[in-house]
Amino acid sequence: MQKRGKETDALVLREVKKRPGCTIHDIAERLDLTNGRVDGSVNRLLSQGKVKVKHSLRRGNLIKEVYPKEYVPKPHDVVEIPRNMIDDDLWKETVEVYALSRSTIAISPRKVEDWDRKAFIRERIPIRKGLKSLQIELPSSISDFYQLDNSETSLSTTGNLALVTIESTTLPVALPPTYPAEAMYVYRVTHFSMVVEQTEVISYLPLSDIDLVKGEGEVKQIPISTEFYLSRVPKKTRRFTLTSSTESNEIPVEVK
Repeated sequence: MQKRGKETDALVLREVKKRPGCTIHDIAERLDLTNGRVDGSVNRLLSQGKVKVKHSLRRGNLIKEVYPKEYVPKPHDVVEIPRNMIDDDLWKETVEVYALSRSTIAISPRKVEDWDRKAFIRERIPIRKGLKSLQIELPSSISDFYQLDNSETSLSTTGNLALVTIESTTLPVALPPTYPAEAMYVYRVTHFSMVVEQTEVISYLPLSDIDLVKGEGEVKQIPISTEFYLSRVPKKTRRFTLTSSTESNEIPVEVK
């Protein structure tokens, strides 16, 4: 291997150890290198048994995440709250966990009336206190609903309340570790056709039995309540078709 390749591999491996799970694109940006050069380096590190990779779909992009070979992922259903982000004295042995929306999980050391009314899942669970953080293992009712094993999350606090936000969902993709930097991705949309019938009630009738004031011109039309004039009100039925169609396409997708 050339000297330049060894230097690149050392830089990439150091970055992967600092930030497990970083993508090819992330590493390239931090080291000011091209995606292709980083991808080649990762493939060499793979062959040497120094890293491992995982492919997934995230926000429509095919992502290639890189981890140190010895990396052990944290449990997806455990939330860690750093002690310096909260008032440690208020967090005792249990916490209240609320599923507030499709993207928000709220955690509080005590019951919050507003959250308790809004939440569609609410649980009281024990916590573990570590040296630097509090560890909260979410119940399966919540972790399964949010598919936390395939989700990216972020943690924020306000006062002594913590919010876990579901940023995006990732879909694992079974690909060879050295999958090339470009591939063909096929997308399809189903054709559909729908016929709609709409009946309209015409609620405007001319006034023909009143005297016109000289000089005002022809008779105008005003709305008449259909409750009283239903038999006199004409109806009109319109029939129209809604259609939609598309075609399958193959587009290049860059592995990031």
